[in-house]
Amino acid sequence: MELTNKQKEAIQYYKSGKIKKTIICLENSIHEENNNELVYEILGICYTDIGEYEKSIENFNKALNINNKNKRCIYAIINLLNFIKPKNFKDNIILSTNEKILSLNKLISNKVPNDLLLKDIFSKATSYVDDHFEDINYNQTQIFRRNEQKLDCDRHFKVFNKFKVIPKFCFDCYKIQITLENVVELVKLYFLFNQSFIKKSNLRKCMIETRSNIRGNYKALIYFSNPQDSIESLDIIKKRILENCIKTKTIEIKHGCSEFYNEYPDFNKINFKGNQVFEYNQDWEKYEKIIDSKIVKKNNLFIGTTLNSLTLSDYFIIKNWSNYAKSLGDNSYKEIF
Repeated sequence: MELTNKQKEAIQYYKSGKIKKTIICLENSIHEENNNELVYEILGICYTDIGEYEKSIENFNKALNINNKNKRCIYAIINLLNFIKPKNFKDNIILSTNEKILSLNKLISNKVPNDLLLKDIFSKATSYVDDHFEDINYNQTQIFRRNEQKLDCDRHFKVFNKFKVIPKFCFDCYKIQITLENVVELVKLYFLFNQSFIKKSNLRKCMIETRSNIRGNYKALIYFSNPQDSIESLDIIKKRILENCIKTKTIEIKHGCSEFYNEYPDFNKINFKGNQVFEYNQDWEKYEKIIDSKIVKKNNLFIGTTLNSLTLSDYFIIKNWSNYAKSLGDNSYKEIF
């Protein structure tokens, strides 16, 4: 399908990171041609970038009305449901299924669900999903709980992988890393992370370890900007884990990412009372600028706050965890699926 002049202009704005100008051009182009699936898809992406999630979902739905097999739009909507509870959901199968899964959160009290309740929750969730999402391959493996803070790890690894230097941002990245005994304990910790009790951090995630050279299969991370906050929060998280009978292998404080340790072993050493053994080399700033010069900066980019609730997206990811457990011979997944 040939692009109109307005659409060509919009693409140039988008490539240069001018999101609001892209939206204006695309909205104007709809008056010329209102049946272009790609226009609605790009509008959905743009509205996501500026945090207007209702409009984003509305445009992804318009694209799906033209082509209901557009997996990019389906996955984009599923991902957005981590951040928003849409007002109008009755006429859309993705949104209505998510609404049913959200209703399951009412079964959960302040404590982490036990095995029996977990099985009931996921049995109901599976019945809601199986009728409509047979061909969905939502391949995400990490569940985040966060506010507007952005780690921007893709950018940092571009710097490290290209020049073998650690970005400055990563020197202020500390995290409590929790390694779990099996997949059921990871799911329980996920429900614990839905409760906001770590005051010094608003960024946490649960994940399966897909990197072959990194130890530990089931992990959770809580991020901090300095070592003092991480050590102050360590006793709090240990207490909550103990209260909820969550079985762990290790709970430790780490500095940055494990990938850095082979190149710079001293980066892993943490001094909780003063300057670190290994500090940022100011000469590395030039390498960071080289990478940044090649990344398109999107103006007014918005990073949303996630819901602290079980969502359709979370269901798919936890299902991926259970499939991973099955591949490892970890049969604990049978307790909930």
